Amino acid sequence: MTNVTINVLIILTQNLPVGTNLALLHFLWMLVTGALFPTRGAIIPALKSIGLSDAATRRAWVAFRKGAWQIPVILVLWREHIKAQPGWQEHRYEGICRLPWMSPPFGGRP
Repeated sequence: MTNVTINVLIILTQNLPVGTNLALLHFLWMLVTGALFPTRGAIIPALKSIGLSDAATRRAWVAFRKGAWQIPVILVLWREHIKAQPGWQEHRYEGICRLPWMSPPFGGRP
């Protein structure tokens, strides 16, 4: 599951500008690993807890705060990636389509 997760994060960040791409990848990895829980939401200690150097921690924080990226673009890339997965199906409930999250190959519910 770890390889799948990191590969998806790479897909989401690979086309960002150099400098922002790796640093934001580190930031997103910190989020999905749950590193914020033991630090009670403190970002810098959470980044350090995933094994980043002091310099990489600063770069990840700056990428999150000032990097050249936008949430709507990341969400569009996420949705496109999930829809491209084998076995993914759109489900509608009373005319409402829920957002794609995890498809069966990743172990989530369709």
